[in-house]
Amino acid sequence: MTNERAIDYLDGLSEDKFVLHGAHKEYDLLRPSQPDQPHLIPEYNQCAVYGTLFTEVALTYAVISEPRADWGWKFDPDKKPHLFVDGPPCLHAGIGYIHILKRSDFTKIVEPGLVCLAFKAVVPVRVISVQPTILELLQKQSRLQFL
Repeated sequence: MTNERAIDYLDGLSEDKFVLHGAHKEYDLLRPSQPDQPHLIPEYNQCAVYGTLFTEVALTYAVISEPRADWGWKFDPDKKPHLFVDGPPCLHAGIGYIHILKRSDFTKIVEPGLVCLAFKAVVPVRVISVQPTILELLQKQSRLQFL
């Protein structure tokens, strides 16, 4: 699937039915764990499967691979771009995977869908791979900006 088709597909998913989880590996089962970046939203530093309703956030987590703890982001759904990513110039991107999960598995939805938590293991409905160049496409679409 091309990057363009992947974005269109993810944007077309029903927020009432699905949650997105970006990762560097493809998983048959996602288990609750501590977040890689608990400093971003300390009040949600819980052992859970983390997901989001926002395509940009899931794609960013899927493809940014290094360094895991030295980058951050800010999201504003009322602005364009929606997602602002800040980090060192040495951020590395690689092939990523978007796990499409049932929203019914997520019992805590916070920050109007920005952070979704499941406190049990979750089986993906589907997994799609995305290329790191998807970040450039999000920038061209004014959905992402690197600071």
